[in-house]
Amino acid sequence: MSTFLQDLRYALRMLLKNPGFTLVAVLTLALGVGANTAIFSVVNTVLLEPLPYPNPEGLVKIWTHFTGIGLPNDQNWFSPPEFRDVQQQNRSLSDVSVVNAGTYSLGISGNPQSLNGATVSPNFFTLLGVNPHLGRTFSTDEGQPGHDRVIVLGYGLWQRVFGSEPQIVGKDVVIDGRTCKVIGVMPQGFQYPSPSDLWTPQVFLPNDFAPNNRGNHGYEVLARIKPGLSLTQTRRDMESVSKSIIEQNRAYPYQKFGFALILHSLLEETVGEVKTSLWVLMGAVGFVLLLVCANVAGLLLVRSTARQKEIAVRIALGAGIRRVVRQLLTESLLLSLVGGLLGLLLTPLLLRVIVTLSTTALPRVVSTAINVHALLFTFAVAVGTGILFGLAPALEASRGVQYQILKEGGRTGTEGRTTHRLRRIFVVAEAALAVLLLAGSGLLLRSFVKLLAVDPGFRSENVLTVEVALPTAKYPKPEATRAFFRDLVDRVKR
Repeated sequence: MSTFLQDLRYALRMLLKNPGFTLVAVLTLALGVGANTAIFSVVNTVLLEPLPYPNPEGLVKIWTHFTGIGLPNDQNWFSPPEFRDVQQQNRSLSDVSVVNAGTYSLGISGNPQSLNGATVSPNFFTLLGVNPHLGRTFSTDEGQPGHDRVIVLGYGLWQRVFGSEPQIVGKDVVIDGRTCKVIGVMPQGFQYPSPSDLWTPQVFLPNDFAPNNRGNHGYEVLARIKPGLSLTQTRRDMESVSKSIIEQNRAYPYQKFGFALILHSLLEETVGEVKTSLWVLMGAVGFVLLLVCANVAGLLLVRSTARQKEIAVRIALGAGIRRVVRQLLTESLLLSLVGGLLGLLLTPLLLRVIVTLSTTALPRVVSTAINVHALLFTFAVAVGTGILFGLAPALEASRGVQYQILKEGGRTGTEGRTTHRLRRIFVVAEAALAVLLLAGSGLLLRSFVKLLAVDPGFRSENVLTVEVALPTAKYPKPEATRAFFRDLVDRVKR
């Protein structure tokens, strides 16, 4: 231990003795380690961490699948009769819920606000295992006609619009022209489906289950697998339910359309297609770290040339090769740890930029933070880079010591053939990695330019779009909706 502390003190003195070299190396390492830590934090949050629900491995999303209509990968939502069939006929699901995302109009002091939300089955929150921050969630009877004028608020909406009022539960609000009672507020961070400001109970009427309504696929379906059953067993159960639906509904062309029920884990559905992109990005940033290591290793090789006389003196006085290598590695590790610490300080800034730019593109990215896993990753990267860029210069500096340097008056000697070879290897490695990253960046930039250059088929200059969601309570019939939009268009034209 005393030897290690001695090496550490000596390494610190040597780094302080060369402030220019130390500053350049530390800043270079900080950028490489900081970028890797930031991207790893995003990958960890989006891909590696489980969903923030109890027993998340049991949560699945179910789709209706029609292979006979010319779309082999076609996935559709459910019609009400199909949802009821799955509820009644499955043997592997403990809970099944519909989720119908949409926009809602919230009336506040005569100034309506358009909000995102969802109409869900009363058991939706129980299925996910999420408890409210205030109040309660829906009861079973609130999924019946006449009992559905209740609402659960999102935490963000409660803060933003209602000023975090602690007595909000029990108060009335106007949603889509209907007066509803607030019965609960969900905890901070809960936003399924994202983004959601509020939730209302789903009510199915008898007409919704009519045979001619099987083509109305407008409902997302979530489910939880019974404890002790696997995803494979649940899929076999869905195959049986699919066959039963086909047999019991010969009047509907399920057989002709190649009907089937398929399901995926909710984590897989949430991550979607971003998995490959994130791993590719992680690999690209890893290449940047390799470039950093090659740069710092090159700096250390140049510096080791200037230290040949020092190393020769130490060996002449009895220091072994291992002792010298250990001392030089200690300097490299200290350098990398300082760079890693500075990189960790830069990580929050980099994370803020990444989250801001990718909020709509990456699921769950808004909850990205530096946690224990990120700290361990940073420490591992710092130690690994210290060994990686420090080992070759350390071995080179202690190999083939030129004792004639001690006889010369100069403080430095000339570089050996091995040193030249190592520096050439580092230069070639840097060039190869740089070309690889440059080629990838060029392809991405080319794709981006092509996307911007796509002809939409119309002139988009000075063209604006607007979405209008009308409350069904005030506009229950299509005639009223058409009259509203005709009047709106006439007034806008004027």
